[in-house]
Amino acid sequence: MDTTSSRRGFIRNTSLATLGASLISTSAIYALGENVDTGLSNIDLKPLDMRRSGIFGKHLKVTGILYGSDAKSVVPNSTIEVWHKTDNAFTPTSRTTITTNEKGQYSFLTDMPTRENGKAKRVYFKVKNGAKSYTTELIIHLTGADITSSHWEMSNKLGDKLFPSTEHFLNKTNVNFNLITN
Repeated sequence: MDTTSSRRGFIRNTSLATLGASLISTSAIYALGENVDTGLSNIDLKPLDMRRSGIFGKHLKVTGILYGSDAKSVVPNSTIEVWHKTDNAFTPTSRTTITTNEKGQYSFLTDMPTRENGKAKRVYFKVKNGAKSYTTELIIHLTGADITSSHWEMSNKLGDKLFPSTEHFLNKTNVNFNLITN
C-alpha cells in the first residue's frame, strides 16, 4: 500500500511542478535577464535597439567607452558606425550609427550576428573623430569575444581595458568592448 501511494504522490507532485514551470512565460524569464547587473561595466546608457527578431531571438548587447589617443581621456560626441550580417545575408543587414555620450560611452543591442564563410561571427566598427577614422572588428564565439591583431596594434595603450569581457544569460550575450581614437 505504501508503494502505491508514494508512486501516486510522486506522479502528482511531478505533474504540479511541470504545470507550474509551464505557466512561467519565456518573456517573463527574459525580462528577468534585462534587469541583471552583469558587472561588466558602469555604463548607465540605454542601448540603441537594433533587434529584428523580437525578444525570442539570440541577442548581443555591446557597451564600451571611446578613449582618446592617450588611452586615458574619453571622447564625447564621436560617431561610431556599427554593422554585421544577420539571417545569412550576403551583405550586412544590421547597420546603424551611434554617437558617444558626454562620458564617451556607447551601447547597442542587436540580433546575434551570423557567421561569414570560413569566419567567426563578427561585428564591425568604424570610429570617426573629426576627420580621422578607422575600422576594427569584434569577433564573437561560443565562449566569449576576441579582438583582431590590427585592433590590438592600434589599441594596446588601453592596457587592461583592451580585451573584451563577456557574459551570457539565457538568450543574451553582453560584451564590454572599449575603443580608442587614432
